[in-house]
Parts: sequence; C-alpha cells; structure tokens
Amino acid sequence: IGVMVASVAAALINPEVMGMWLDRNVLLSSREWPKRTRLVVEADGGVLNGARGDDLEIRGFAEGAVPREVTILFQPEAGKAGRETMTAVGERGFRYTFARVEEPFRFKLRGGDDETEWMEARLADRPRVEEVKMSVTPPGYAGIEPYVVEAERRSVETLKGSAVRIEIRTNKAVVRAELMAGQEAVGSADGAADRWAIEVRPVQTQTYHFALQDELGLEDKRPVRLAVRVLKDDAPRVRMDVPGVSDIVTPQAVLPIEMSFADEYGLSRAVLVYQIGREGYDAEEWPLREFRARATKFDTRVEWPVAALGLVAGDRLTLYAEGEDYDDVSGPNRSQSATAMYRVVSTDELLAELARREQEYRQEFERVIEQQEDLRGELLSLIRQMGEAEVARDLANRTAPFERRQRQTASQVNLLRQQFAQILAETAINGLDSMAVRERLGEGIVGPLDQLAKRDLIDAADLIREFGRSGVSETALAATAADGAQDAVLRRMREILANMLKWEGFQEAVTMLRDILRLQGQLSDETQEELERRAAELLRGG
Repeated sequence: IGVMVASVAAALINPEVMGMWLDRNVLLSSREWPKRTRLVVEADGGVLNGARGDDLEIRGFAEGAVPREVTILFQPEAGKAGRETMTAVGERGFRYTFARVEEPFRFKLRGGDDETEWMEARLADRPRVEEVKMSVTPPGYAGIEPYVVEAERRSVETLKGSAVRIEIRTNKAVVRAELMAGQEAVGSADGAADRWAIEVRPVQTQTYHFALQDELGLEDKRPVRLAVRVLKDDAPRVRMDVPGVSDIVTPQAVLPIEMSFADEYGLSRAVLVYQIGREGYDAEEWPLREFRARATKFDTRVEWPVAALGLVAGDRLTLYAEGEDYDDVSGPNRSQSATAMYRVVSTDELLAELARREQEYRQEFERVIEQQEDLRGELLSLIRQMGEAEVARDLANRTAPFERRQRQTASQVNLLRQQFAQILAETAINGLDSMAVRERLGEGIVGPLDQLAKRDLIDAADLIREFGRSGVSETALAATAADGAQDAVLRRMREILANMLKWEGFQEAVTMLRDILRLQGQLSDETQEELERRAAELLRGG
C-alpha cells in the first residue's frame, strides 16, 4: 500500500517522468530517458557541404547543461576513424576544423550525457573557369575587322570604343557568373550551366575576373584574370620643313615646303595653314590637292608662292601643317607641325643681311686657314726631328693630335659649306638667283668647300696617321706625302678665299649699281641679270 501511495504521489508531482517510466517498463518502449545536455550541429538536414581541398569547420553548441568537453568522432570513406576534442567557443559553442579535406567523411559529436546521430560531410569542387574566348570588334573608324584572341591568351589590346565579348566554360554548372573589375561588379553574364558570356566596352585598361557560384554556394576563390588594355589612338604625326629658308623672306619668295603626315588608322584631313600678321587676318588653310582621305601616310612638297598672298615688307607670316584623324570615339585627334615664322623684307634688306653673313663666314674661313698654317708648321717641325731616336720611337703618339686637329678642321669647313649653301638657297628661293650667282657662289665657293671638307682634308688626316704608323724605311716617304697634302690643302683654301673676296666685291658692285639706278628712277626697268652683267663689266673695267 505504501509503494502504491508513493507512486501515485510521484505521478501527481511529475506526470512526464511517470509517463516515460510506464512507456519503458510497462509498455517496453525505446523512448530515451531525458538528458541534461543536448548537442546541436550547424548542418542542414544532417549534411555539411564543403569544398575539396579547403579547410572544413564543424560548429555546434550545447543546449541545457554545458559539458566540460565535446568530442568529435569521424570516419572517412577510406581510412582510419578518429576522434578529436573540439575547441570551446563562447559559453555554449564548440568547433573543430579539418585541414585541407580531400575526401568525404561522416561524423558525430559526443559530450556530457548526449551524443548526436552520424552526419555527412560532403565535398565538391569549387567552380572555376576552364576555357576563355575573347572576341574584339574595334570601332568602325579604325577599319579593322573583328578578331578572336588566341585561346591560350588571357590579355588583349584594343582601341577605346571596342566591344569585347568574353565567353567562358566552367568546370561545372554554376548558378551565377558576375564579371568583376577588382571589387566592382561590371555586369552579370548571360548563360546557363557551364556556358556564360558577356560583352563590355572598356574605356580604360582593366583587369577582369568572373565571380562564380554553384548551387551549393561554393565560389571560385582563385579566379582567372583577364586583362584588357585600352590603347590610346594617338593624334596624327605631322612634320613640316622649309629647307634653305631663314627667318626672313621677300614678297617674291617661293617657299619649298616639305610636309609629312601619318596616322595608323587613316587621315581625314591634311592641310597647310598660314596666317598673316596683320590685324583682322585669321589663320587660313591651303588645301593639298594630292591628299586622299583615309591614307595612312602622305608626303608632299609644295612650291608655295608668297606673292599669292600680296605681302609687303614689314608683314609677318606664320606657317604650319595640320593633320586630323577619323576618331569618332574620343576625337577627332588633331596635331600640327612645328611652326615656321617669317618676317617679310625688301630685296635690299635681304641682300644686306646675306652680305653680312657672307662677310662673317669669310672671316671665319680666314681663321680656319690660320689654324691650318699652324698645323702644317708644327707638323714640319716634327718631321725635322725624325732623326732623333726618342721622336722616332714615339712617332704615333706625337702625330695623333695632328690627325685629330685635321679632322676637326674638316668639320669646321663642312659647317661653312652648309652656311654658304644656305645663302645660295636663299637667293634662289627669294627670286635673286642667276647664272652669275650659281657660278660665283655655287661653283666658286660651295662646291670647292664641299670637296675640301669631304675629300682633301680627310685625305690629309689619313696621311698624317700613315706617317705616324710608318716603319723606319717608310718614314721619309710618308712624311713627304703628309706634307704634300698639307701644301695642297692650303693652296685650295687660298683659292677659295680669293673667290670669296671676289664674290663680296661683285655683290658690292651690284648693290652700288642698284642704289645708283634707284636714285635715277630706273630700277624698275632693270632685271637682276642686267644688274649683274653691268656689275661684272664694272669690275673688269676697274
């Protein structure tokens, strides 16, 4: 009776416990006794998905009484079972990380008076790009056909305004493929399963990659990088040269203008631009008739008559060449050559300037002759000392400075040749050319200076070198040859100097006649040829 009373009392006090007792002992049920601890694993439906080759973290927590220790038991598909103690996280959490997991396994947690059911850790490959195809459609103005980049390449160079289509094949089906430029999303690719594509029009150089995600939520942690380098379409390359012209011209000048234009994708425009330095005059274009649109290179020479502009002494003239391309994306790109600026002067002013330069160059040539005479004198002194043993042994070193000086003289003479040739060119360009000018200045000065600089002085330097390197038996003969060349050079120099002085006298006579005729009011009836004829007669008569 006492036991029954106690049982009734217990049932009244804790009916749940009494019910479990009846289930297990009377009805023989498998119902478990209540536990103080309940372990919960963070896994959806008892399955935990991870990426093959990555670390896999198992996380769980305890409800009710928190056990002092939680153990994870695991069993790989192939390999030995094991157990490890989990790390406590906070008040109720636990975790354990499997490093670089390569095969699936099952696991369960044990702690306190609880033990979970076996759960599965399933592994899958992360999504990744297996193949890439990049196609480029350049802007229409470039005239370049669309092209496909080689399969193994991961970079491409293209013009701004190009359409770049990127197609990829992934190693598995993915649910999302987002094109990224760094951390910024560019756009979502179109496609399904393992085939996706997107088209972009980059305005600057970019490195892209695809953010991939599969149905398990796995992402590509090592994306393939795709570089698109946007090339700048440079402005046309334009060059202009006006050879033989200084900074002054006469109203009768005909300028030999050489122009060169080039653009990789074609020229839309190529012109000569001129501007007269008077108030109210804007820059104007002079069309180049031989130019053809879309040419990638255009070279031309124009004999440009200054007289067509009606310029007078005192005016200023500015010239430059200008080219333009077809860039309709960020252009058109335009560029111009270096600017040439001229002061328009009278014939008398030009002749006075040329005469001043001629005198300056002639005086410089006289200094060159003095240097040459000094060189010959020092060389003769060395030749006289050849009998001395010390000089003979060191002859090569002693003659080397003479050779260098001789070659420097050749450079000086060549510069003078260029300066006199410039004067000759300016007389022709400005309408002052004549047979007398070509004979006296061209054949009498420029031509001989050319031969002196490029042949005679070079030969003289070579003979000095041969003299210095000659053997004992050859020294006397080599010395004679070297000195003979020096004598010939000096004779040629003095002949040229005489021609320079004659030319100056001739020019002075022409100028004097011009002044006389101007005073008599007859200058307009006299041609340059006639003035020179009368000047020549005047000189002969003197």
